[in-house]
Amino acid sequence: MTGQVLGGAKATGNADYRIKLALPLASLSKTTVQGSVTLGGNELQISEQTPKLINARGVVGFTEHGFR
Repeated sequence: MTGQVLGGAKATGNADYRIKLALPLASLSKTTVQGSVTLGGNELQISEQTPKLINARGVVGFTEHGFR
């Protein structure tokens, strides 16, 4: 579903997360996901090619279609 878009991501510190996953058993191709991750001063690096974010704060929302 995500194509491993965050396969190389690294993070440290505590985070709060919420996730809603709908798995229609009769039609798994219609699976949906909605969630968020709240960062409270974390270190975050999306990939080895991107800079490390230090003391990252905020909320990252996501669905099966992408990030917001």
